[in-house]
Amino acid sequence: MRKLKSPMYRILFAWLLIVSSVGLAGAQEHSQRMNVLLLVADDLNSWMLDDADRYAGKVVAPNLRKLAASGVNFTRAYTAAPVCSPSRTAFFSGVAPWKSGIYNNAQTINKSEVLNQDDVLSLAGLFKKSGYDTFGYGKITHGWDQKEHWDEKVGHKRDPAPPGASLAGLSGGEQDWGVIHLAEKQMNDTAGADKAIAVLEKQHDKPFFLAYGTFNPHMPWYVPQKYFDIVPPGPDRPSRTEGGRPG
Repeated sequence: MRKLKSPMYRILFAWLLIVSSVGLAGAQEHSQRMNVLLLVADDLNSWMLDDADRYAGKVVAPNLRKLAASGVNFTRAYTAAPVCSPSRTAFFSGVAPWKSGIYNNAQTINKSEVLNQDDVLSLAGLFKKSGYDTFGYGKITHGWDQKEHWDEKVGHKRDPAPPGASLAGLSGGEQDWGVIHLAEKQMNDTAGADKAIAVLEKQHDKPFFLAYGTFNPHMPWYVPQKYFDIVPPGPDRPSRTEGGRPG
């Protein structure tokens, strides 16, 4: 079976699991345990960390590179399944797709006898059982979730499509791209990030597990104008107007 290049969130997962295991196993008192921040970025792979010049256009991602440089970067981590729900279900449950039977997004996950066993504990449940407060915002799990294991969890939702979508003139639906009509502060990813930041800024009596998942750069690629402005139009890059249509 062909191995698939892992999205960046799986690299972050691996690194953060090491941090969390050290915190859970190495300390007995709450005050000594590590807080754990889990960042999930949908559809973002690690290629630009390997070679930033591999694309024709300039990739501007200084903060991601800084994050990668500050920790352990697993460049040969592979996904359990190349689809969103099966991959996230496998990670958060610890049950591989070939055991759970979950291989695509359309499946009804609660029909999986393996996942419904009492000894299958979610990642949030593991932290909860170990005395942690648990918080989750944005796109983290997808389909399989033990909601009772979160002290607070606010899931993701898509931003509304810009007026006149589809914009690119190539295809509709998820393949579309263009300038969104919302300010960045109005986008759902920003709302989730603000909630996560609020948790980080609070004083806590117990250690916490905090997960934040950004939906973008998932398709469709609707983003504010300023991100198109980073890369000026050229012969191989059509210009975009404020309305989002090719200029």
